[in-house]
Amino acid sequence: MIKIIIEVLLKFPFYRSMDELIELCNIWQCNILRGDTRYPNTVISMPLSSFKRIFGMNPIKGKYEVPAGTEHFITGVKVKDIKAN
Repeated sequence: MIKIIIEVLLKFPFYRSMDELIELCNIWQCNILRGDTRYPNTVISMPLSSFKRIFGMNPIKGKYEVPAGTEHFITGVKVKDIKAN
């Protein structure tokens, strides 16, 4: 299975944005690898099938547009790594 490692930049207040991201990760079948309610950077791991469904393309390293409907708690999305298990 291919996993996509994504850095998500949260909006202030970070603790509210983190709550929203946790709920969304359950829907997107993601795992939060690193996160903090005091800093905007959060790292998540997402399966390839979820990435294609959300972003509509195959992943490459770099910045992506924030998915529709998440603009109120996410300011940026960047693919950091692509791993095959």
